[in-house]
Amino acid sequence: MKKIILNNKGELIASDLAYYGGKYGFLERFKMDGIGSPKVIYESGIPYFDELNELAENEISFVNFELMKNGFLFHCNRNQRLRSIGFQIHEISKINLWGLVEENGSVSSELQIQTGNDGLLCFSVIIQNFSRIKTFFKKKPLLEKFEEHYNSGE
Repeated sequence: MKKIILNNKGELIASDLAYYGGKYGFLERFKMDGIGSPKVIYESGIPYFDELNELAENEISFVNFELMKNGFLFHCNRNQRLRSIGFQIHEISKINLWGLVEENGSVSSELQIQTGNDGLLCFSVIIQNFSRIKTFFKKKPLLEKFEEHYNSGE
């Protein structure tokens, strides 16, 4: 995991861009149906994001993911306080998406990303974004690491 400082335009600096293999071109992004994910809610596992929790309580940290040619970026927004981190693709060992149906009929979803050195990163998926998150992680660079699970709560 590497902390990322974006420039004033919200873009990677040249050395980070090279580290993560560069960006996909327009046609590549079009064929992939985009390189960004819908928002998820950050729960735990990233100390750099946890520091935002120390500044104010009862706020939600939203995260979206961005694919690079050899990287996977996480952008966190907590009430307009922004942080970004990145992983090279080989640093991600497993991605699990859980669809849960509780006994009372309510539905929830969790996302867990296992990394080699940094442990388990946990997120809640907004149920309206479940199918789009599933589609995002089925893209070629992440597909071999992705598993989906369903639990009926019975």
